[in-house]
Amino acid sequence: LSKTAMLPSGYTQIAYESSWTGTLDGDNTDFAANLLADPDNNDTYLFTESGSKVVVDLGSVKNVHIIAVSFYAWYYGLSDLLNVETSIDGNAWTKWGDVRIYGNPTYYISFSKPANFRYIRWTGGTYSYYDQAYYSGIKFYNK
Repeated sequence: LSKTAMLPSGYTQIAYESSWTGTLDGDNTDFAANLLADPDNNDTYLFTESGSKVVVDLGSVKNVHIIAVSFYAWYYGLSDLLNVETSIDGNAWTKWGDVRIYGNPTYYISFSKPANFRYIRWTGGTYSYYDQAYYSGIKFYNK
């Protein structure tokens, strides 16, 4: 995994589908409508603690080159996404590793090669500044 604070040229956002879901720490509360469908809505945030696990289900297998993870502000962000993994079926997982994301409100995280997956999950690392973090959006891109 590698990261940048700007979206590289030539990538298109994968359009949200109503079948997408997102959960935090296995809680059945689905954050997809807020963070995945309308990630530019600045009125909705997902509060998370250090060590919380995010799981997104894209409803079907997608070809993804980049994910974007946004926080309310860099100081309400996380410093790392740990144990990033993807899966086609929810049973067998491909490990991509950890990525440091400190100092910007949004990071574009590229896979070392295009990834086909339905599910993606990661564990939030330590806090960037304050003892809390607020996700404001999660987006997916391909070429």
